[in-house]
Formats: sequence, C-alpha cells, structure tokens
Amino acid sequence: AGTPVTSGTGSVTFDKTSPTLINVGIISNNAVNTFAKVNDVVTLSFTASEPIQSAPVVTFKSGTVAITDTSIMYTNTGGNTWTAAYTTDSLDTNGPVTYTIAYNDTSGNAGIPVTSGTGSVTFDKTSPALSNVGIISNNAVNTLAKVNDVVTLSFTASETIQTDPIVT
Repeated sequence: AGTPVTSGTGSVTFDKTSPTLINVGIISNNAVNTFAKVNDVVTLSFTASEPIQSAPVVTFKSGTVAITDTSIMYTNTGGNTWTAAYTTDSLDTNGPVTYTIAYNDTSGNAGIPVTSGTGSVTFDKTSPALSNVGIISNNAVNTLAKVNDVVTLSFTASETIQTDPIVT
C-alpha cells in the first residue's frame, strides 16, 4: 500500500447550490414606463446571488408570441447585476411583455427559474381611432360662433388615450 497524500498544490470547491435572482424588474423607456410602442426599449434588470456563466439567456414574449429579435443586448452593470434590453418591433404582438431567464453559476448549477418580478410592460402597436366626432357651439345657432361663444369638440376613442389630448 502506498502512503496517503493529504496536502499538495491546488484546491477544489464543491458547489451544489443553485443560484437565484433578486431585484428582477422590467420597464420601458416610453413616457409611461409600463407601456411600449414600436421602437421603444424594454429593459429587464436583475441581480444574481453569485457570479453566473457568461450572459444569461432571456426570452421575451409580447402577448403570447416569443420575440424572435436577435438583438437583445446583455450588459453586466457591475458585479452580479445584469440587464437585457430589446427594441420593440412592428412584428411584436400586442399584450403584456413577459420573460423567462435561464442562467447557470460558474460551477454549472442551473439557476432557479424566474418569470416575474417588479414592474410590468404592455406592448401596444395599435393606433387609437376616433369616432362620433362632433363640434358645436353654445350659440343660439349651434353651427355658428361669435366672440365669447364656447365651441365644444367631442369624440370617442377606440382605447384609453392620454388625459389631455392636444386639440388644435
């Protein structure tokens, strides 16, 4: 029998713990950051509990259709914090933007799946339409107006619009 060796150079660390994600949040650069229209940027940010291998793989969906945009940009913003961003496209489907994140730690342990966090973004590429458009004045003859008469424009929008639409 040989002599057992109990020391030498090098070391091995055993890692059986799956990484997790915290501070997961989604936002849009739209003026209302819970909505996105064509060409807006939707950004998902998250922090891993430990270093992860290369870039994680984020799959975005708009509505129920997977986004096939191959230009998802991944950025390590420092330490274990990442962002994944994509620019919405006219081929995206109206509806909530959802996501899945696949990742492994540096030992190869698969990360705990994450499909939700803070925030929400809804993609809307449909332009609103106006119907029942009418204009009248408070003049005795409501098709005429003179100084100090009030002219009222009324309309119905096909969907919710900004609270102060610009009327010229």
